[in-house]
Amino acid sequence: MNVPQPVIAGVGAIPVTRDLTRPIPDLCAATVKAALDDAGVDASEVDGLFVTPAAISSEPWMMFAAQMGEYLGFKTKALAALENGGITALLALRAAMDAVQLGRCKVAVTLALDTRPRFDMAHFESFIRQACFTTMALHGPFNGLMGLGAPVPVYAMSHQRYMHEFNVSEEQVVMSSVRLREHAVDHPWAQFRDPISVDDVLGSKELSPPIHIMQAAGISSGVVALVVTNAETARSLGAKGVTVKGYGEHHHPSHFVPRRGSITRFESVEVAGKEALSQAGVSISDIDVAEVYGVFGATELILYEDLGFCSKGEGAHYLADGRSTFGGDVVIIREQADIVAMLRDPETSATGNGAPLQEEPEAIE
Repeated sequence: MNVPQPVIAGVGAIPVTRDLTRPIPDLCAATVKAALDDAGVDASEVDGLFVTPAAISSEPWMMFAAQMGEYLGFKTKALAALENGGITALLALRAAMDAVQLGRCKVAVTLALDTRPRFDMAHFESFIRQACFTTMALHGPFNGLMGLGAPVPVYAMSHQRYMHEFNVSEEQVVMSSVRLREHAVDHPWAQFRDPISVDDVLGSKELSPPIHIMQAAGISSGVVALVVTNAETARSLGAKGVTVKGYGEHHHPSHFVPRRGSITRFESVEVAGKEALSQAGVSISDIDVAEVYGVFGATELILYEDLGFCSKGEGAHYLADGRSTFGGDVVIIREQADIVAMLRDPETSATGNGAPLQEEPEAIE
């Protein structure tokens, strides 16, 4: 069976902001229209819609896929909402690619978004109730009851262990935030665009030692849409598109932290990265642009190592030597998550996932 390679034919996105400025359905419709216009595809051609929840960390929307299908006026052969934390948006994209490759759909839209949670501090009892519900839902009955309100302390333990295990200083780790901000300064969709220094990061609020707030991924809002089809359909529609050459996925049986084994290594990244590279027929040295989501501090450096850009424990030196920026081996920008790797042409790039997929349009364009 000759399975067609999926093609991303159009993209649409809004800038990342603290809060959404318009109602969710309106922003979603405008972003999807932008993606369809970019692909030169009429809405009547769409026969698949794959969405993320309206918000992973905020109020739930019931049957969001069906609501958006109705709002957008799509008659679909496949319709689904997918959710699994930071990997959510790429799972929606993978579902769209699967549907296209299986021949279930000819033109599918992936719609990814997230909104900043809004807790009503004026009504303390309501705030506590919602905060407790969110904590238990996120961490489960054991860790939730132990008061683990956010995943930051888990990453802080990994951060501390990484510094101890590989004799890395806090200043060396902080350089990852400085370098990533350098890459965001000229990005029109970036939320934080002011240059920062090592002293700025070390002087910012400490969340959980040794992680400072400027080392943490922001809790932000945004919407992005991709049009997914196959090469034949793209040609017939006159869309240029970008072929997805390789995809890797691996899920370790753990939730935030492994119950056994190292907390300075992500097995899923190693396995998924190798699968994606192999499927695309390229090596890590062929990568020009990488979208990596190291959500807190040292996680960024661990991911560079586990993807194969440098040896274990060498992430800080790799960064200091300028190998992760313009003029180096690869340009690394922050995207979303540490579980999936994916490759695409023409400028081969490795990526994690996003909720939303905010960096996808930049790499594709």
